Order: sequence, then C-alpha cells, then structure tokens
Amino acid sequence: MMRKRIFNLNTLYILMAIVAIGILLIPRIIEGIKLQSKGISYITSNIEDYYHKTFPKEGKYTVEIDLSDIE
Repeated sequence: MMRKRIFNLNTLYILMAIVAIGILLIPRIIEGIKLQSKGISYITSNIEDYYHKTFPKEGKYTVEIDLSDIE
C-alpha cells in the first residue's frame, strides 16, 4: 500500500517562493499604509529621516570619472 505525499518538492518550492516574495514586499506595504494613513505631510514633516544633510563647499571643484576601468 503506497501513501500519497501531501507535499512534493514542487509544492515546497512554490511555497518558499511565496514566502520569499512576501518577506520582500511586506516592508513596502507597511510603508504605503503608513503614508496613506498619515498623508504626504508625514514625509514633509520628517524630511530629515529620509535625506542626509549635506552642505556645499566654497570654491570650484571638478570630478573626473574614468569609465574605461570600472571595477
């Protein structure tokens, strides 16, 4: 008498893919809900949390980027 398995490897792989996608999307969903519940004023009042503070330096500066040797 042979018993049929409830889960085979394909089912396990599909379940693992669903869990992985869920783990990746949950933070975005939570952030979207927070934004919808508090509105755009939530971001504008906490702008320091989203951007680093930078300060300009006086003088002129040039930047050269050598694209032939990208590592």
